Amino acid sequence: MKKHRGLSALVGSVFLVAVVISSLSYVTYSMNLLGNFSESLIIEEKRQKDKQNEAFEIESVTINPSNRLDGVVLNTGQVPLEIKSIWIEEDGIPDTTKKFDINTVIAPGDQFDLINGVDYVMDPLKGYKLKLISGRGEVQSFYINAVGDRSLYLNSYTIPETVSTAFDTTILFTVTNNSTNNAPILNLTPSDLDVDTSLCAFTGCSAVKVSGPTPTSYPSLKSGETAIFSWVYTISGNNADQITFEASLANGITSNIATSNVRIKEVESALTSGTALSSLGLDDPPGQNDVLYFHMETNNVPSTTYQLSGTSPEGSGTYLDLDEIDPSFFSNNSTSTVTIPTGTWYVATRTFHENLPDSLMYVSDDNHDNSVDMIFHLDSNTNPLVDSTGNTNGLDKCSGNASPTYVSLGGPDNSPYYSFDGNDCIDSVWDMDNDNCPGPDSDCEDYSDIEDFPDSTALWFRVPTQYADNSRNVIIRWDDNDSSYSNVERYQIHMGDGSTSGNRGKIFFEVDSSGSGSSNVAQCISTNRLDDNTWHHVVAVRNGAKQCDLYIDGVFNDHDNTGGSGNNVDTGGVDTEIHIGYNGASEYFEGHIDQIMHWNDYALTTSPTNQISDLYNARFGDTSSIVDVTIYETDVNGVNIEPPIAVLINQPMKFIDSGDLIDTSDYATDSFYKNFNFTLSAVPESVIDGQNRLNVTLAYKTGLDTIMRIDDSTMTNQKSSFIQFPIPNISFLSFYQYDNDDILQVVAENTGDVGAWFTYQGTRAIFENLSTGNSYAAIVCSANSTLTNDECNTGGSNTWRLDEDRDSIFIDANNIIYLYFFQAQDRPDRNISCNPTCGTIIPAGDYHMYVFISGYDEKGASFLRKIDIGRITVSD
Repeated sequence: MKKHRGLSALVGSVFLVAVVISSLSYVTYSMNLLGNFSESLIIEEKRQKDKQNEAFEIESVTINPSNRLDGVVLNTGQVPLEIKSIWIEEDGIPDTTKKFDINTVIAPGDQFDLINGVDYVMDPLKGYKLKLISGRGEVQSFYINAVGDRSLYLNSYTIPETVSTAFDTTILFTVTNNSTNNAPILNLTPSDLDVDTSLCAFTGCSAVKVSGPTPTSYPSLKSGETAIFSWVYTISGNNADQITFEASLANGITSNIATSNVRIKEVESALTSGTALSSLGLDDPPGQNDVLYFHMETNNVPSTTYQLSGTSPEGSGTYLDLDEIDPSFFSNNSTSTVTIPTGTWYVATRTFHENLPDSLMYVSDDNHDNSVDMIFHLDSNTNPLVDSTGNTNGLDKCSGNASPTYVSLGGPDNSPYYSFDGNDCIDSVWDMDNDNCPGPDSDCEDYSDIEDFPDSTALWFRVPTQYADNSRNVIIRWDDNDSSYSNVERYQIHMGDGSTSGNRGKIFFEVDSSGSGSSNVAQCISTNRLDDNTWHHVVAVRNGAKQCDLYIDGVFNDHDNTGGSGNNVDTGGVDTEIHIGYNGASEYFEGHIDQIMHWNDYALTTSPTNQISDLYNARFGDTSSIVDVTIYETDVNGVNIEPPIAVLINQPMKFIDSGDLIDTSDYATDSFYKNFNFTLSAVPESVIDGQNRLNVTLAYKTGLDTIMRIDDSTMTNQKSSFIQFPIPNISFLSFYQYDNDDILQVVAENTGDVGAWFTYQGTRAIFENLSTGNSYAAIVCSANSTLTNDECNTGGSNTWRLDEDRDSIFIDANNIIYLYFFQAQDRPDRNISCNPTCGTIIPAGDYHMYVFISGYDEKGASFLRKIDIGRITVSD
């Protein structure tokens, strides 16, 4: 029994141990399971937290020179970032989607260059969608050169909205990323502005881009951010013309555009009748208190200076050569203080440049030996290319793919030029019309031929890529329609000699005046290679029968004196051919050419003046001349009061081509002059004290002679030269004064092309009181009276009188009219001795004077002009 109980106890103990072990195993399993679950929860919680702390962005995107995607992905979060993959799709073409596996980890604050993981060729003109996927499943979308499928919030503005012709306006284009998917836009780029001049009545209405867009693109525009682009355009046109600018985005939605307008308001509007009046006051419009004209009168201003006045230009005016005189213009002094608000000032000039440096300008009409015979500035995309001198029939560009490419910027002095690609050419019959000959016809008989020495040719060239072979590449050549070299008379500038490696990239000038073989060819060679992607100036001179001189960049390089017979280069057997960019059949030039000039009977010299150096240093682009502009307040004697109101130092003036003016008698021709404006921005408020003056001085520093036209009423579309500033509290005093004891006289000139009559009804002089009290007016009494001190004598036999029954005598075109008025009163009347029933005579003081003139011309058009005389002083 005892043994039996012991066995039972043993069995029970074993069973208990098994149960306990099983329980412990289960507990251990449960605890492990719970631990694993807890760990999973912790890991997931950490992953979620890391995901929340994960942040990255494409900081920039570029397309490298080989058109491959490049850019920077920046880890902006607090945890390491794994870039898993990137998906790229061409905007609007889903089947172009490509995936690139990146699998790169970026530490917080570090970056990854896309080009190291993505080999994708992009078209810079197309848009793309990008998706970046992180290892934690974060997805970010981006647009490159595109804006997605939604319109963005666009606005456009012009500042200022109204400008005078030849002034600049700024176009602002704002883009707000209001996309609902919060996707940034990378490389946001505006399209070129669409300029619409359909609302212009003037056919010459235009908007010429000066700069922009600025910036050219935005690297990244995040959701809610705004980008601002700007352009500057020079506006030209007539009064009331309107130009519309349409702004949009590259690869944007077609209908997603913004427009803005600029209106043209001339300082003086054109007259509606053929009769043009210029007077001691402005033609139109009234109250131009912010404009003072440069006048030619020198009275009542400091010695050797000129008047600066609000009265309009008078008559045909005059010209000033800024190389010879630094003109100063002074306003009249008065007792009233003139306050000009803070803002922009403009000095608007009508100017042109002489076509050559002084040492190369001919002396007189009787001495044309050194006059240039041909100038091609190559500054326009026309065909034929126009000879600025007007002497020759121009140059014809080869047709089709053989036509050289016009490039508007980047030449010497940033001038336009033509690019030749190794298959381009200019091919033309070279001829001169004797009607354009600068001297007697006998001087021009051989202008269709090179013929006898002397001769000179100058031009600029640039070769971007070095020549790797021994080719000969013709820059310019004259021949008789024969492109060969054997027994052919020719006159030629080329690069390389076609056979010698040591002459690669060197410039050759050769003249064959006998056609009897190479032994009679005068040949000059540059010292160095010049195919170095730099603009170089070459002057080739034939100063003897078998002689040549070659100058590069103003420096002598070579001389050749070859024996043999024959002085003439006879290239006129059939048609004299001028070839540019090849020899007429082959030997094409690859490079750039600009500023071609030729003298057919003159050898440029270095003594007594260095014409070679002068021509090399002359500029025909952005900096043709350099001028300082200073504006001062001065005392009554013209002594400047420091500091100046505004200063422009070393201001460059762009080249304005005068063609081939014969002498200064042609300087009155309006068509030679163009508008050039000096802009002085953010000028502080200026207070011109009573008795002081305003002084504007233009000081020529260097460059081509600059001719400025002043006081010329015949000019239209910006008359003559003037200064404009923010509207002051009161206008400057004019130089016109009126004694109230005298009959009032106003002098006008009919500068139009038809004659006219003036009528009594509507012709009046008005004096606006500038403070308080009455204003005054005067009635016209006569026109061109021959009486002295009794011009208003109204006797019936006086042909000059005007009244309700009689108009003025006929005033032909380009004739002067003297209008006389009864004394000004507050109740205008011809009788001043009927007080108190008549009006009161105008008292002494400062007034703003206007003259109304009514009439009709011989073509049947009527007119009513309001002439603004400006602020005047009335004395007792």
